Amino acid sequence: MKTLLIILLIIIFSDVYSQLTLKQIDKKLDSLQTAKLNAEQRIQAYQNQLKQINKEIEELQVKKKLLLQTITEDYINAKTGSGGSVLRDKPSAISNVVANIPPNTPIKVYKEFDNLYFKAEYNGLIGYVNYSTLEQNQEIDDYLNGINKPKHNVNNQSNTTIIRQVNENDPRFQKLQKLYGKDVAIRIINSEIWEGMSIGQTIESIGKPLNKTSINTDEGIKEVWEYQKYTLEFLNGSLSKIIYK
Repeated sequence: MKTLLIILLIIIFSDVYSQLTLKQIDKKLDSLQTAKLNAEQRIQAYQNQLKQINKEIEELQVKKKLLLQTITEDYINAKTGSGGSVLRDKPSAISNVVANIPPNTPIKVYKEFDNLYFKAEYNGLIGYVNYSTLEQNQEIDDYLNGINKPKHNVNNQSNTTIIRQVNENDPRFQKLQKLYGKDVAIRIINSEIWEGMSIGQTIESIGKPLNKTSINTDEGIKEVWEYQKYTLEFLNGSLSKIIYK
């Protein structure tokens, strides 16, 4: 009789424990179902947000492309030369580098020219490349030939007779001639300097300075370039003074 009672008690307690466990499982399942629903809702919200972001990106890319075409629709398909080229943020050899362009790389060259630099586009980046670093391009040369070159003041030239030598078949000379005319190209090839030179002409003629300082004056921006043999002063991008050491 006692044995039977014990068995009955075990069955009762087991049933109670089983019921409590099932309740706990149901409670946990309800909690997980709620968490799943919340997660699905968040995922859907993120997916909608991602779609909207992608849509805005596509719209901006189209607008950018149209804007570039509008601003710079007149361009020439060109290539960099065998030595590659440097895309700079300004038309100057001492400006910041935007990108290094490998040799023989197709780029867009716009018909916007300053000193020795053309505005250009490479991999969606806009900057300036030196004309001398481009592969010879007849369309670019034709464009340069159509530019009205400024008349150079003969008074800037020294009265001293200077013997100048130049190889007119030299590609560098031919490019400089197209940019500045024969007389100026010859002087640059012979590493001469004179008042009125542009910054680009100076660098082409004698290279970069050992040191450079820049100050703002009432007349404009004054730059002082130090070389081994002389000091050059530029005012608003034009060589205004030569001081021999």
